[in-house]
Amino acid sequence: MRKTRTRGRKKVEGSDYMKTLICYVNRNAVDCDMVKLCSQWKHSSYNALISAKATLLPRDEVIEMFDDVENFKYCCSRPINLQMDM
Repeated sequence: MRKTRTRGRKKVEGSDYMKTLICYVNRNAVDCDMVKLCSQWKHSSYNALISAKATLLPRDEVIEMFDDVENFKYCCSRPINLQMDM
């Protein structure tokens, strides 16, 4: 029987932390100086979340967490200071 590894994983508790993680993931290429804007990184979910095109992502659920698309864009435009206790 294989043992499941959970090293490096943390349970997401609370909507504020989830919103921070969503922005962190979408800003990663910006923060690594690979692009200047989230929308420029084609491997991110950012463009699918802000567009009206069909997607398998739970767009409505994600955008609802930020109230609307404009607030999602604003939150993703700001640097993230993610503190992880591992």
